[in-house]
Amino acid sequence: MKVKCKYTSYRDVVPTLDPEEYAYFYGIHLEHHKEYIVYGIATMKNGKIEYLIQDETFYPSFYVADLFDITDPVLPYEEWCFRNQFVTESNFASCLCYKEFLFLDNHFDGVLLHDDRHIARFEEWRASIDQQYRQS
Repeated sequence: MKVKCKYTSYRDVVPTLDPEEYAYFYGIHLEHHKEYIVYGIATMKNGKIEYLIQDETFYPSFYVADLFDITDPVLPYEEWCFRNQFVTESNFASCLCYKEFLFLDNHFDGVLLHDDRHIARFEEWRASIDQQYRQS
């Protein structure tokens, strides 16, 4: 799946987002009108959808779907897995991503905290998806 960034600030999508709800973000590292590949999709407990993308910091981060337009709705990946009641102590309700991200202890946190050990596995997943796009 591919998305194009239409906003680079959460303030740009108000009233669809509550700014207080997204106050934990340090910033948005997206380029306006740039197309990004989606590497995971999460449903939040508040009903919002978030996409896992590799942003301009070159690290994976979740961004609320309201910031994007979908440019390619196809999910051409054989390794996608789904988990409901995902990370129950957080705001995540469910997630669609690669198996280790969903089920390996601490991998989810390791990826989002940019831990090198966990980023290496994410990079394998990203390369696999990117290769599938080059072949299609």
